[in-house]
Amino acid sequence: MMAQIIIALLVGVLVLLFSLLRVVRTARREQAERDRQLDVIFEDSTVLSDCVSKIGRHLSALERQLQQVIDQQERLGLREGGVDREYDLAIRMLSSGESVERIMAECGLVRSEVELIQRLYGDGGKRKVVNGGI
Repeated sequence: MMAQIIIALLVGVLVLLFSLLRVVRTARREQAERDRQLDVIFEDSTVLSDCVSKIGRHLSALERQLQQVIDQQERLGLREGGVDREYDLAIRMLSSGESVERIMAECGLVRSEVELIQRLYGDGGKRKVVNGGI
């Protein structure tokens, strides 16, 4: 009878050990899968970080280019109606009786531009309608 109890206990311990071993194996497989997923996430985050860095460099380059364009526009007088300023000045000068040569020199316009302005705005700065509205 005592031998049967000892055998039953040993069988119970063996069943318990095999169950525990199965749980440990399952836990190791799950841990290995989580480790693999973490590696994938780390690789993805590295790729994303590289992309963000490249985008940042590209954005900085675009900002520099934009600033260069703005600087060029300011130098050329094109920003905020800069070209129109020369024409506006030419119209005012024409209306005050300045010569074509002086307007060309002051405004940086060619003779044909000044003559066109003179034809269009020759009456004191008011635009004339010529040839049906042109």
